[in-house]
Amino acid sequence: MPLTPADVSSKRFKTTKYRPGYNIEDVEAFLRRIEDQLRLLIDEHECLWRGDTPPLARHLSPADLRSVVFRAGPFRPGYDEGEVDAFLDEAEAEIARRIQENDELRASLR
Repeated sequence: MPLTPADVSSKRFKTTKYRPGYNIEDVEAFLRRIEDQLRLLIDEHECLWRGDTPPLARHLSPADLRSVVFRAGPFRPGYDEGEVDAFLDEAEAEIARRIQENDELRASLR
């Protein structure tokens, strides 16, 4: 099932306290970027189907999701690193899929 912007905005992770975890504010800010990117890609797809010329919606690439680094530290609340990493893998795959789908649709309309 495709990952939606609503899925991203409602995503919750376990928090850690006595072992390293990703900085909560950093993760939340990046999740908002993922949510925005999914919205842009969905809008781009809808514009293509209508025959409109959409702006390219490529502000966050799959490579950005692979290379993101969050601050981490022990003895303060943070998000479980394994959970966040697994979700980023899912988001990376979804963004890559939507980009490919939009590129294929754009090519078929030429």
